[in-house]
Amino acid sequence: SWSFCVFLLVLCIRFCEWLTWLESERLPLQLVDPLALSIKELQRLLEARGIPHDDLIEKTELVEAVENSGGLSTEESEVLMQTASFEESLNFTSERHFLEEVEDSKSTVWAVRVVPHGHKPFPNYPLWNVVAHRLSRIGIQTGTFYCPRHNSWCLRQGWKIVP
Repeated sequence: SWSFCVFLLVLCIRFCEWLTWLESERLPLQLVDPLALSIKELQRLLEARGIPHDDLIEKTELVEAVENSGGLSTEESEVLMQTASFEESLNFTSERHFLEEVEDSKSTVWAVRVVPHGHKPFPNYPLWNVVAHRLSRIGIQTGTFYCPRHNSWCLRQGWKIVP
């Protein structure tokens, strides 16, 4: 009779989990396979978690970094997709890209986040995304220029860390 009570209790718990799943259309604490994400999404996730990834080139390296930092829940994946839909900030890929976008559009106001060599981006990705989204509402374009990728050009521009 005692084991029957335990059985009923477990059955009730499973029934409640099933109801939760029906309401939310997914199992609670369901994990997402990071391999299903694109490289850009993996990079965005690592940035949101504050994990440096500039030296990670291959998708397998990015996936391993995500797995080492903890599982990817369905909820976190959904938040990642929602913030991606608001992303309006550019990541400048070269000096030429920067000059084409910023210098050649003199009529546009820009806020550019310059990431110096040997430093993490400040503000971090989630905060920068909020700033970029708010600035875009008033017509200000945003972008990020990573000096570790273009160190000599950053030095010519005078973008360096002053101790």
